[in-house]
Amino acid sequence: MHVLRSWNEIEDWRQTLRKHGQSLGFVPTMGALHPGHLSLVALAQKQCDRVLMSIFVNPAQFNRSEDLVHYPRTEAADVAMLRNTACDAVFIPDVAEVYGSSEPGPSPKHYDLGELEIALEGAHRPGHFQGVARILDLFFRRIEPEAAFFGEKDFQQLAVVRRLVETEALGVRIVGGPTHRESDGLAMSSRNLRLTPEARAQAPAIYRELSRLSTSLTPDHWQAELARSVDVLNQFSTLEVEYLEIADRDQFHPYAGSPDLHQGRWRLFAAVHASGVRLIDNGPIE
Repeated sequence: MHVLRSWNEIEDWRQTLRKHGQSLGFVPTMGALHPGHLSLVALAQKQCDRVLMSIFVNPAQFNRSEDLVHYPRTEAADVAMLRNTACDAVFIPDVAEVYGSSEPGPSPKHYDLGELEIALEGAHRPGHFQGVARILDLFFRRIEPEAAFFGEKDFQQLAVVRRLVETEALGVRIVGGPTHRESDGLAMSSRNLRLTPEARAQAPAIYRELSRLSTSLTPDHWQAELARSVDVLNQFSTLEVEYLEIADRDQFHPYAGSPDLHQGRWRLFAAVHASGVRLIDNGPIE
């Protein structure tokens, strides 16, 4: 497996693939890898000739500086983990290599993300999706993959990426992979490494409530059911609900009581702080 750290190395390696007519599947990550990331590598390997992963903690998408400072960085372990997978190369640039300076600086453009930018994560993390769009626009244009692979745990981000590719005409096929969970239901996330033992023991309650709501919600009593789940989660000593909402799975419009609740259009979304670590999760309404 190749470890690449510069744009020049990426372009040389990419040129070799083009010379041999090989397609490229790209898996962008911020590192601290877990089996969910590796499942995206396996998915990419099934659909493309070669697989490239990036590991880059992108400062442009953090709206809180302390979150950037504390984000887990485990490069040596990540590279060792990838050597036993179908990943052909990993791109690990520093900030200066990516942005041309030690700080990203102001974005040269504003991306048209529509209502995705003001719904759920967009509303609670101002500027976050602009930072995501900025780095992926740069990566897609410089790397030119045929396809890129993202996990559905970040369901709204997946919608943002699809809109970015459409509005910027980037020509990359976007593929979503299913959320991977621990045996107790907690969605796998790099941020889980920061959980205290007590918070780790309590965090699976998020998925338990999403699962309960998935089958118990009705158009007449949905507000009461959501409130009940918020109360259940907030009773845990380490958990504090930021939001628990129902939204349209495509446009992320908030649910307001329509009779089509169980017809596949709507999805549950949650953001919960666990001893200061922000966890997100989502799931379908059966």
